[in-house]
Amino acid sequence: MQHWRELAGEIPAPGTVTATDIAGLRFLQQRFATTLTRDSLAAGVGIRRSLFHAISDGTIHPEIGPDEVPAPLRPYLDAVAPADWLTHAAVEVEQAYQHQHGTSI
Repeated sequence: MQHWRELAGEIPAPGTVTATDIAGLRFLQQRFATTLTRDSLAAGVGIRRSLFHAISDGTIHPEIGPDEVPAPLRPYLDAVAPADWLTHAAVEVEQAYQHQHGTSI
């Protein structure tokens, strides 16, 4: 999250939650909702679970959505959570299976 804030040019007070934090978390939660639990995503970005739940449930700044990620941060988040990540993951699993078993799934 510190890196996100630096990319967005923010220097918030310690312990505060910024619009960048909220938009970034909602962006990642939206991309990874099918495979990651909210707890694992919260741990991955170093945020308390209860705060992450409040952000992703929309009880903190519900007006800030995943599409409102600051422009400098969007390429970074797109790189770590590409929209087609699930397709790439499925292809890799299929290729690995074929390599090990000589047949397709």
